[in-house]
Parts: sequence; structure tokens; C-alpha cells
Amino acid sequence: MTGKIAEAITTSCVRKKIIKVDKQSVYRYGFELLISFFIHLTCFVTVAVISRRFLETFIFILAFASLRRYTGGYHAKTHIGCYGLTTFSLVIYLVLLQYTPFSYQLMFIRFNLMVYWSAIFFIAPVTCDQKPINAIQLSRIKKHMWIISAAVTILCVIGTLASKGLNLSYMLSLVSILVAISIFATSMLKVFKKTDTRS
Repeated sequence: MTGKIAEAITTSCVRKKIIKVDKQSVYRYGFELLISFFIHLTCFVTVAVISRRFLETFIFILAFASLRRYTGGYHAKTHIGCYGLTTFSLVIYLVLLQYTPFSYQLMFIRFNLMVYWSAIFFIAPVTCDQKPINAIQLSRIKKHMWIISAAVTILCVIGTLASKGLNLSYMLSLVSILVAISIFATSMLKVFKKTDTRS
């Protein structure tokens, strides 16, 4: 869908001589990213308006994007699938925030972080088959992954020291476990894919 829209915009720009023909593929890719960004943003804003959880949504977007950028995880085959899964993750996050009793939050923060760090130590970063990376890139990605993961964990720990910060810690830990689930899911899919190939 986004690819067709981007192609139509690029073709129109070429016809109007706004962009050169030899730069068409570059602009098409840029338009596709821009359209994808606005659709994602629209989905997030819609959920935030319906739930009236603007701060919580902003924290989700910031933490989720930061962690997923370097840890990797499941990538849907289509843009619509990507929007759907990310929006679904946001909804799950907001529902858990709403209905988890305050007295259980500390226990879940510890559990969520344990699951996340298990994924980080044993699996991440999970690379996409469509975008192979070399050893130097992998080393750089891992470095950033450790730094961001440590920063999120430190914020979670600091937040648990004060009752007012506990909710923020719980938010970050929820994002962490959603990222971990994505990492585990991708790893399992790769195992199944290898098994199918061998058989």
C-alpha cells in the first residue's frame, strides 16, 4: 500500500520535473518511509486519544523505538502487518498499565526485566534476513544495545525507589518484555524455518 502511494507520488514528481529520473528510486524510498512514519503516528495518536493516555503512549513510542532499533525482533512482511502489530503492542501495554494492581507492579517489574535480559544475553540482536549486516555493524549494534538496555534498567531501578516513580518503572519494564517477546518470537521462527528447510 505505502509502496504504491510512494510510487505514484514519485512518478508525479518526475513528470512535473521536480525530481530527476535517475533519483527516482531514492525519492520513492524516502516517500515510503515518510508515509509509513505518518501512518504509525496516526495509529499511535488515535490510541492515545481514545485511551486518554498521552504521556504513557509517548513513553511507549520512545522506549519501544529505542530498544527495537538495536535489539531487533519480529518484522511483519507487510506495512499493514507492521502497523497492526505495533498498535496491538501499544494497546496491550496500555491495558496492562490500567489493570495491573499497584501492589503487584514491583514484582512484575523484576519479572519483566529478567525476561528482557534473558533475551538480550542469549539471543539479541536479532537481525532481519532482508537486511544482512557485517561483523563491524553487528559490533556497533551490540554496543548501542547494551548501553540503551542498561539505561532503561537503571531508570527502572531508580523508579522503584520512590512510589511516584514506580509507575514509570512499570511502563519501561512492560516495553522491555514486549521487546523480549518479539526477540523470542523471531528466534523461534528462524528455528522453524531452518527445520523446514532441512526437511
